[in-house]
Amino acid sequence: MKFITYTEQSTEDLAAGLAREMVGGEVLALVGELGAGKTAFCRGLAKGLKVTETVNSPTFVVMRVYDIKKAKIKQFVHIDAYRLNQGKELTDIGVDDYLGQNDVVMAIEWADKVTEIWPAKVKVINFKTKEDGGREIEVY
Repeated sequence: MKFITYTEQSTEDLAAGLAREMVGGEVLALVGELGAGKTAFCRGLAKGLKVTETVNSPTFVVMRVYDIKKAKIKQFVHIDAYRLNQGKELTDIGVDDYLGQNDVVMAIEWADKVTEIWPAKVKVINFKTKEDGGREIEVY
């Protein structure tokens, strides 16, 4: 599926809509250039999953875990792999405790830097900046 958004809010709204369909166990690999909308997408996911805390990019802390109460989904895990060189750095901080768990939804920004930790069932979401200022978001 391919989507085009033109504002940060429309990117968040798109993600919130997708989040409402999630049942738990989803791992989303977000790939795209700097400023293409990955963090806005994660904020939208969090809203759709009913996270009540403010969601910012975990660039310096790498991983943030948000508790939620959406049916059987209990946590939203937001990872920013921008500063990482390999997936082992994520396993060293405990990502395996959350990866693929049935009561967790995980979104990994800059996921192309840590492909070796991707589970067999991962949904890749590609972000591209368009010349007209829009964002092309393609879900595989």
